[in-house]
Amino acid sequence: MKYLLTALLFATSAHAETADPLWEKVIAQSDAAKKWVAQDVDMVATARAKGEDRMFHTRGHLSGWDGNKPRYDTTMVEQKPVTGKKADAQISGDVFAQMADGMIKADTPYKRRDGQVLDGKTWTVFEVDQSQATMDFQAKIWVDPVSGGLHLVDTHMRATLMMDLYMKTRYAPHAQAGSLPSDIDMNVDVLIPFKNAKLHIVSTNANWIAR
Repeated sequence: MKYLLTALLFATSAHAETADPLWEKVIAQSDAAKKWVAQDVDMVATARAKGEDRMFHTRGHLSGWDGNKPRYDTTMVEQKPVTGKKADAQISGDVFAQMADGMIKADTPYKRRDGQVLDGKTWTVFEVDQSQATMDFQAKIWVDPVSGGLHLVDTHMRATLMMDLYMKTRYAPHAQAGSLPSDIDMNVDVLIPFKNAKLHIVSTNANWIAR
């Protein structure tokens, strides 16, 4: 998971054009969201490796802090099929949130497209498209055309001979933060030769509090 976050941040490190006022609002919304943390995180992961399918379902509740990093106590763990190995129950909504908004920065290059329709509403979409060395990265950031409130971040990242990642992060309105990442749906195909592994993670964040 740390590799995914590092790669995502690296992919958006190039210098951008001068930001327009709406993009500046999006950055402000993203920065405001980072001041909040989900108290409850529900995560379902299904994995296929070596021809075997496994499912892990974990729930965690915020119990404290390690510095500025939230710490979660696991309230439920379900693993199928039962293999005798303990499932890794340490989960954090912060990891997915950082991956989702890692490209929302002042120096991110983008293309703006207004008047885009999704879910019955009209949005502005900021498109990010970069290639660096062995990595290709694309993202569509759907935002409110007036407030800059985040609605959806649709991400695709491909690292040659490493992984192919698709992630959709949906945001829910929040009275104080503007919008917060509520649901994350991520698919990863492992491209390492002879590994032939796939991973699907659905994570839901709820009951947000200020840090």
